[in-house]
Amino acid sequence: MNVQAALFLLCDKKVLSQQQINLAFIQACRRGDPHIKSFFALTDVNPNDCIYTPLMEASIGGHADTVSSLLAAGADVNFCAPCGNTALTCASTADVVHTLLAAGATLGVDYNCTALYMAADRHQWEVVEAIVSSAQFTDFTDKDYHLDDMLTHALETACRTPIDTLDGLNTVKGLLSIDAKPSARCLENCYHFLGRDNVPYAKDALAALVDAGCKLKYICSTKQLCLINIVSKLAVEHATKES
Repeated sequence: MNVQAALFLLCDKKVLSQQQINLAFIQACRRGDPHIKSFFALTDVNPNDCIYTPLMEASIGGHADTVSSLLAAGADVNFCAPCGNTALTCASTADVVHTLLAAGATLGVDYNCTALYMAADRHQWEVVEAIVSSAQFTDFTDKDYHLDDMLTHALETACRTPIDTLDGLNTVKGLLSIDAKPSARCLENCYHFLGRDNVPYAKDALAALVDAGCKLKYICSTKQLCLINIVSKLAVEHATKES
């Protein structure tokens, strides 16, 4: 007996309710289960009783094949959850990004909830790079938002999240490598995490920002005075290395 036949039997015998079938379907999408097509005859690929759709769950899981199957079955590529997320803002791999963009996914309907910012916040440099290098991103920045502003805001977002892994540090360095202009806020965001054992890459991120020419423009507190001292020392270290 195949998976679909088994599911039909369980439904027919009232062993599984429709709600349980829907939940199992969503969980299968998150796992990238190869048998998800068995659910198509039993439930809607665009359910209206869940916060995240099966397509969004598959995007979170990073399963490009599952994403493709759902899209082929009629999944709404631009469905927006109440929280503002779409399948693209949930994407966790470059392959998923490419698959969704090819299907007509939009980069975002709200300035503060674009796919770029969400990926930067999660420190997913692979996803950030895939978005920025896409033709859709070029079109998006030409028509709606200024490129420099978007990259700077993405960098600020990446620095706001505790840089506790190499992925976080690589996201900051990656954004700098594509000419994101670091603002004073980037330094301030990183400063909050200095000295915390669970955020070991905060100083490295600060150093990368200083190397990119980031400077504080004003002094408004004792905290910022301390930050100026740290930045100055990092700048001296950088100048010494250069010489």
